[in-house]
This record gives sequence, structure tokens and C-alpha cells, in this order.
Amino acid sequence: MNAKHLADHLEAMGLVRSTSASSHRQRRDLVPTETGLALAKQLAERAAAWDRRLAKLLGAARFDQLKGLLEQLESVLAAERSRQGRLRGQAVTRKQEDGL
Repeated sequence: MNAKHLADHLEAMGLVRSTSASSHRQRRDLVPTETGLALAKQLAERAAAWDRRLAKLLGAARFDQLKGLLEQLESVLAAERSRQGRLRGQAVTRKQEDGL
């Protein structure tokens, strides 16, 4: 799902409203609705409750270790996505240089 489809979906669900951006014709600004804000608050509360539950089950030290490992994994995956994006960009540039 690309960003436009995601924005359309969130708007159809009543979670955001979009307005045309004055700075760019194709850009839309998204603003959360009251429903969207309420859902975000509810999800944050559920996530916090889940964190408390995991910390209780694992113990504080193991929970902190798990959070650290997950943060490292997230960083590694983000770096890999970035590297792959650069490689794709280089491939496109080479094709353009070759006249393909």
C-alpha cells in the first residue's frame, strides 16, 4: 500500500482529514480527527499495558534487554532498507546512463 492509498484509507475511516497543501499541488496535509486522536490514545494505552505485562513476566532486566535487542533490530533493518534503496537508485542511474 503506498502513501496515497494509506492516506485515503485513513480518511475513509474517519481517522484523518486531508487538505490540499498550499506549497505543492500534489501534496496533501493530513490532520487527525477527534476519532483518530482517540484511537491513537487508546493504542498508546494498550501498548503501555502490554509493556507492563511483559516486564512483569520477564522481569525488568530481561525486558530491558529485549527492548534493546528490538531497537537494534529496527536500526539494522532501517539501514538495510536504506542501502537497498541506494542500490536501486544506482541501478536506475546506470540504466539511464546506458540509454535504457
